[in-house]
Amino acid sequence: MKLSSSLRLASAQQLNPCHYRINKPYLVLITSVITTILGLAVIAASIALLVLFGAQASAVFNGLMVGVILGIALLLLIGGIRSALILNLTCVRKKEISGFSKTLKEFQDLLQDRQKHISEQENFIASLQNQLDEESNKYNKLLTTKQEELTSLTRRYIATTSESSNLEETVNNLRSELMELRSSSSELIDKLRTNVELLHAESIIARQAMEAEQVIASNLSHLSESLKFKLQEKEQEIADKEQEVQVLIHKVSELQQEISDLQFFITDNIDKQALPSDVSEGLEAKLTTLKGKIECLLSFISDGITNNDIAISAGHHLMLKIKELRDDISNIQDSVTVLMTVQPEKDSQNKEE
Repeated sequence: MKLSSSLRLASAQQLNPCHYRINKPYLVLITSVITTILGLAVIAASIALLVLFGAQASAVFNGLMVGVILGIALLLLIGGIRSALILNLTCVRKKEISGFSKTLKEFQDLLQDRQKHISEQENFIASLQNQLDEESNKYNKLLTTKQEELTSLTRRYIATTSESSNLEETVNNLRSELMELRSSSSELIDKLRTNVELLHAESIIARQAMEAEQVIASNLSHLSESLKFKLQEKEQEIADKEQEVQVLIHKVSELQQEISDLQFFITDNIDKQALPSDVSEGLEAKLTTLKGKIECLLSFISDGITNNDIAISAGHHLMLKIKELRDDISNIQDSVTVLMTVQPEKDSQNKEE
């Protein structure tokens, strides 16, 4: 729109350089100024002549001089007006030339933009051409593959047409087999119905059995709880028995300690060969009391084993230890009796000496 308006303005304000000589405006302006100066000089000269020779000249000469002055004045007026018009026209021409240069620049910019757009379009067209080439290659390949598939399908169709006759025979055979299968399927359906009825009856029986099992399971759970309670009681009894066994073991260890002290005392006296009669009698009393304690322990352990108050393995172990202690005490008693029989003989021999 801007370019078209500027073009219309330029076409509406055209000038005729041949008539106004606009190609050299400064020369026209200079010549007009010179003519104006010359006209003024002529007017000044004529005025001077009139002043100097006005009285002497005739009326005709004065009229001619006035006409010349008026003509020169008119020429000067017309030249000034013309020079002003020429100056205005030159200014307008400059403006038009600047407008034309701007429009030309705009046309050049537009041309460059159009060229860029055309190059972009050419690049786009080239890319589209490449894409079209690629697509055409793809479609050609696809066409070749489809043609190969078509040929393979035609071959298969020929093969299927050749096999269709065989298929008709197989269809007839299958129809006959289908009739047989229908007859056999009806028989199987009857059998399955009878089996379903039997399974239904069995499911009822199984349901009743499950209910009975649930009752049994509830009873078993109650029994298991009662057995757990009894087992806890038995565990408590076993713990009490273990405490009793620990007490018995402590007593046996005390007896062992006493017997070891007696053995040490007896061996010491045997080495010294000095065992008074009162000491031997005290030892005999201690040994008899120890043997009585051991017999009491043996009877207590045997009664506990028979009454299931003491574990059988622990009871047998304690009985073996107590029997060993009893044997040791009997051996100590024998040695004490020997010493008691030997000591008086030694005393008598010492007295005789």
